[in-house]
Amino acid sequence: MTLIDDPIPLDNPLAYTFGLQATPVKPMPQGWRAYDLGMNGQWRRQVGQGEPKQPTWAFWYQKWNLQNEEARKDRWQPGYPAVGPWTKEVIAGTAAENAKPFLYPVPSWVWRGAPEYHTFHGEWNPDSPPGLPPETTGAQHSGIWRTVPSYQDWHTWRWWKTLKDNPWLAEKTGGIYNDVVQAFWGPDPKPDRHGLVRTRHELLGARDIQQRMYVLFQKEWPHIVISNHQSADTHMSQLAFAHVYVTGENYAGNATLGKEESYYHIMDLDSCRAELTGEKWGIPIIFLPEIQPSGAPFARVYGPEGIKPAEHLAGLLLVHDVIPWPANTNPVPMLRLAALKENFGWDDETQFVGYWKSSELAKLETITSSVVLSIYRRPGKVMFGLMNNSDEDAKVVLTPDWARLGVAAPQELIDAYTATGIPNAPLDLKLLGGEGKIKFLKLGTPAETVRLPVTDGRLRLTVEKRNFRALVAG
Repeated sequence: MTLIDDPIPLDNPLAYTFGLQATPVKPMPQGWRAYDLGMNGQWRRQVGQGEPKQPTWAFWYQKWNLQNEEARKDRWQPGYPAVGPWTKEVIAGTAAENAKPFLYPVPSWVWRGAPEYHTFHGEWNPDSPPGLPPETTGAQHSGIWRTVPSYQDWHTWRWWKTLKDNPWLAEKTGGIYNDVVQAFWGPDPKPDRHGLVRTRHELLGARDIQQRMYVLFQKEWPHIVISNHQSADTHMSQLAFAHVYVTGENYAGNATLGKEESYYHIMDLDSCRAELTGEKWGIPIIFLPEIQPSGAPFARVYGPEGIKPAEHLAGLLLVHDVIPWPANTNPVPMLRLAALKENFGWDDETQFVGYWKSSELAKLETITSSVVLSIYRRPGKVMFGLMNNSDEDAKVVLTPDWARLGVAAPQELIDAYTATGIPNAPLDLKLLGGEGKIKFLKLGTPAETVRLPVTDGRLRLTVEKRNFRALVAG
């Protein structure tokens, strides 16, 4: 390890800070299995089963804050935390749709039209451009350094004041969607004692501001869910002070993903277990697919050809207990996944047993190590999630230990994926936040519910290549 890579006089002690990433950092948050990005409502509306049982999420909610009318329409505005003249109207419209908004900020950016930016931008980032009149159109923002104490003070105070002055907004807010929140490398805003500008990582500053915001919100508004979008950046020093972690955008633009329209050669079981199993950290993980933004044709992603690649991804997420974000991939498998979870029962009583330790509860016999078994348990019920991450169909013998599972040995298991009632039919994108209908997704009526016989306490079945099965007893 090289701690000094540039000649300097050692006229004072050098202090180095090290951190260890413990596991788990904290218990999973209470009620986290209700974190479904609104899929509860989407699948119910799609099959005509009425409104969701609970308010859904209006995730990535950018249109709420104070910025001029034209600039606020830009998708990359950084979310200056102050109420605009249109805020009540848009929040009321979202509430009328039985949804809770996740207000959008970018903690590492500041809107250049903000009055505070005009005064402090040179302190927050010496290389930042000057402020702009608030009526300037377009996305106008500048990066800042979260290591600067005055920025930490201002950001925390600005959010506190906005919600404190507008209790109606605090009441209706479901969460905060912190975007681009990972810490960055760059020149230290403050030269060292020798007058040299050093490269510095802002992780400690990002951690400090995250902690202050989390503690503040837990005290004042404990119902607000703090989400961090920092793809492929599992730093628990930050994420310890969030309720949910969004990842997956790191694959955007991946040439293989765009060409093959599938994650098969992008993510394997080992990488998913290392990166996506949130239980070991103590934070739920949401995965944002990137098939269509990586170059896959829109018509294929959302048409019949997109079903199997989306089922492959859904299986990977299911056996690692990951929450899917039904975007940029065919949403039908993701909606079915949401429905089968709700049908099974999805709350704090649902326990996950990953495939790396499921042999304590069930024996899996197959000729390939690419078939794995994860188990979900709740009182009187069990769901077996089988994933075949190979290019060959796999014959499987499953022998559960019914006594240890706490479930009476059944005569049959229900294939929960076929029992959702969601058809492979034209998708109404208006229900999914898009425009119009995709006319070319016409695959017929819903499949009949598949039932698999259990003989002498065991089950024989085939798991299709690059696909999964979800089987329920109880």
